[in-house]
Amino acid sequence: MVPMTDEPPRSRISDELDVPSEPPEPTDGSHILPLDELRYPTLTFEDGTVSPTTGIQVRTEQDRVGIQSLLRDIEAALASHDLCVEGPDNRVIFGIGPGAVSIEFDPDADQLGTLSIQIDLRAKALTYNDIHTPHVGARGSRGFIPRGMLTGEIDPADARCYNWIDDPTAHLDTEKSD
Repeated sequence: MVPMTDEPPRSRISDELDVPSEPPEPTDGSHILPLDELRYPTLTFEDGTVSPTTGIQVRTEQDRVGIQSLLRDIEAALASHDLCVEGPDNRVIFGIGPGAVSIEFDPDADQLGTLSIQIDLRAKALTYNDIHTPHVGARGSRGFIPRGMLTGEIDPADARCYNWIDDPTAHLDTEKSD
């Protein structure tokens, strides 16, 4: 017999991203990033494809400074759990969590070769958009509230990352959308 609980069921992605079973206390600031560390990076690629049906295949050559910048962006994405990837025509925003790192090196007789460093992140594609579509949420500097909180399908106290918002509809009448 399975015990009955009042807790909402966990999603598969919550388990895959190691989301804690209990949301953080809204009054406890230990889970909040300082504003100077809260970044939502976008990795931009001029070649390749970003598609909800065929997936993502992008690649770019980078110099030393470009690789350093990319690694800083990945570091920021791991802190904010948010990463955007833009291709020539589309973008996808992921919720991300830690994964694995692997390194490969297959040198020639002179010990020359390519050192491959692969970083695997667990991810959930949250939105796919045309790159000309304006950003929403924190990326668009407009704030973001899950639709279920606005329709009443989700109790604000149960909205893991948004449980500090007591009344998500408080400003609906006073704000105009663009």
